[in-house]
Amino acid sequence: MTPKNLLFVIRQTPYGPLPGKEIVDALLACSAYGQNISILFINDGVFHLSPNQQAQLIKKSSVEKMLSALAIYDIDKIYACEESVALRNITLSGGPLTVTLLDRSKINALMSKQDKLLSF
Repeated sequence: MTPKNLLFVIRQTPYGPLPGKEIVDALLACSAYGQNISILFINDGVFHLSPNQQAQLIKKSSVEKMLSALAIYDIDKIYACEESVALRNITLSGGPLTVTLLDRSKINALMSKQDKLLSF
């Protein structure tokens, strides 16, 4: 079976209704089946990229630690919306991932190259 290009579009906060842990589990499951995985953090999803998250204060597991394990599974095509990062004052240095910032036109180009978009 030919691997599919899958783009996970993460729009929600890491500790909201659909916890970041569930998203990471889905990423790892798709990776285990040899799919070509890319991740785009956009809108409030960019909060996943914040360094020094203190999830224990709300009695949650840190998404930051889970995201840092993605490289082990060869998930390294990680993008964030430049505008979303700027609007929310997110500092990417020291965060859990190495991220490429994209403007809206590059996001559209990225999406057009995918077989499936999975939005969270």
